[in-house]
Amino acid sequence: MDWGLPAVLRIIGVSGVVVWSGFLIWRQTRFEFDQEKVLSLIVSLGWWFAAGSIAGRYLISRDFGWWVWGGIILSGWTLRRWCRINQWDFWEWFDLVAGVYLGAGVLASLILGLGNWYYALVFASGWVIAGWTARNYRKIRWYKSGKPGMVGLVSLMWSAAGIIVVALLKPGNIYWVGLSPEQWISAWILVAAGVTIYLRSGRQAEGNINVWQKLKKAKWRG
Repeated sequence: MDWGLPAVLRIIGVSGVVVWSGFLIWRQTRFEFDQEKVLSLIVSLGWWFAAGSIAGRYLISRDFGWWVWGGIILSGWTLRRWCRINQWDFWEWFDLVAGVYLGAGVLASLILGLGNWYYALVFASGWVIAGWTARNYRKIRWYKSGKPGMVGLVSLMWSAAGIIVVALLKPGNIYWVGLSPEQWISAWILVAAGVTIYLRSGRQAEGNINVWQKLKKAKWRG
């Protein structure tokens, strides 16, 4: 839904969303991390998200606008690099930033009219699911390891699934083998995030141990 906001108001609104997102990240990390480094990271994430979104849109559609996966990919790379340099736990930061991004996505979608209300619906429902996951994922019996990263990965999966559905509702996309670029990348991210959750769940290690024990028993009996 496009609210017909003037360009100046949209710029002011998006700027407010960026500042609000940065404030949320800073507020949740100000006692555990160096504040100067956190503020530098926040600026870098905002810059690379904007650059990736605009560049990605131009590469795919040859026009100027926003393409959310371009922003997510570049800002994710920035976060990974920053955590490695400063020896921070990437997965803890990933959980935090993913939740903030979803909340920011709701507001930005409404302000910009990013192809109507469905993006806001995807991000809003994802934000609720991310909140539930953050409170409960360590209680899930299937996720034996309890490692951080579950919130961010679930957020990615939900966003990817939602964007696939939204792309089906938007006419005029460039299609290849029946899927738009958004759908192809979303499908890849959906599968990659699901596989990563499985690998971090601890079930693979448990399965490998069980297989090893069975092989040892079979060898001993032989």
